Amino acid sequence: MVRERCGAAVKAVTVEQGLAGGAPGSPAAFAAIAHIGFVGLAELQSALGAHAAELMADIPNFTNVEPVLQVSEVKM
Repeated sequence: MVRERCGAAVKAVTVEQGLAGGAPGSPAAFAAIAHIGFVGLAELQSALGAHAAELMADIPNFTNVEPVLQVSEVKM
């Protein structure tokens, strides 16, 4: 749905499922993490601004866990 709503502003999407924590036998800190790469901050704000309510309303269709959102910049 993110790709569909945000279109060309989305450059990459990956989803990770948490398997374990850092210590043997410990639980993962997060059940899942989605990384959504946008062209830039302005494009992210524009695309999500137009669709944020719809996208956030869809999350309970998949989980009852409260999402944690973070905006970051990839540094290499």
